[in-house]
Amino acid sequence: MSVYNYGCWSGVKPDLLYMPVLAIALVWGGLILLLQISGGSFLGSYSRADVLGSVTNAAKDTWLLREGVIGLVDKTGRAYSSNLYGNAYPDVIDFQISDNSIFASTDRGLFVSVDEGRRFDAVIFPDGDKNTSVSALRFFKDADQSYAVAALFSDDGSRVFLTRDDFKTSFEIFRDGNSAVASLGLMDDRIYLGMGDGRLLRLSLRDSSLAPLAVFDSGIRHFLIDGDRLYIGPRKGGFYVSEDGGVVFRRRTFLDPYRGANTIRALAGDSSRPGFVYALTDYGFIRSTNGGETWQEFRSFPEEASELSVLAFRDGTLFAASSERIFKTQDEGKSWQVFDPRLARKISSISVFHDTIVVGTKD
Repeated sequence: MSVYNYGCWSGVKPDLLYMPVLAIALVWGGLILLLQISGGSFLGSYSRADVLGSVTNAAKDTWLLREGVIGLVDKTGRAYSSNLYGNAYPDVIDFQISDNSIFASTDRGLFVSVDEGRRFDAVIFPDGDKNTSVSALRFFKDADQSYAVAALFSDDGSRVFLTRDDFKTSFEIFRDGNSAVASLGLMDDRIYLGMGDGRLLRLSLRDSSLAPLAVFDSGIRHFLIDGDRLYIGPRKGGFYVSEDGGVVFRRRTFLDPYRGANTIRALAGDSSRPGFVYALTDYGFIRSTNGGETWQEFRSFPEEASELSVLAFRDGTLFAASSERIFKTQDEGKSWQVFDPRLARKISSISVFHDTIVVGTKD
């Protein structure tokens, strides 16, 4: 086991941000006043409007900067902060990768980075909203089509938006006034909606039809597509599998004798190997190689698995995270690398972009 601890990424707390913001505002305010007094005579070839525009944009960026919300860990273990620009310090729910863009769903809106994670800016939906919680986000791409779906939740209920151009434009395809969309699954032209009240719905992009498929005893927190199989991990009650597109779900009973194993906190799969599923449960960190028929526990894990809350799998590498540390294995758990980025906030989500671990946090 190797531990990486090469630097400190410490997010700036909101109350500590106001002092530099105030100082910068005074500086820019002085420049603007000078421009007004001088009439811009010392600007040379630059117009006063150009300089005022630059000053305004710089001041706006400074005011909206939220450091420490998202961080990056490179392959050497060095951690550094990304710059997120928004109206508040959001809690990051999930990441999704689309070609060269990184999308972060948060409880204060959707953010996107087009520069490998160094800067994240808010995505504005058609109604002008950029502060509503994005409860679920998924991208789909094959030889025939590509699209993405985002689920938003507010006091008015849930709305789902679809885009075919990475949210440069989007339109509403679903609305429910009672429950949040807690998870999403995309398969060809079918969108599976896992609702917070336990309902599973299927929306067809071909004819816009909406079909109720099943009702579970608790909210559908985790949804995973493995080839033709659908895996469901409700908030409690076990692990369910469908092999016919969601018409029939069968509950796997192997975990029943193990206390806490039917409470699933995170779920991940290996798309290159059908049937390989990884789960964090109240019993421990477990793995199945046959679609949940049987499970094995990761006994080689270097710390208490009960502390883990986040899972991710990418290109043959499995990642897990506690609130403070990140764990990585490339040999099915025989050995682990441990990254300790020393964050000011708790780790809430992780993803991988090229060789960089993208880390989302929460208060």
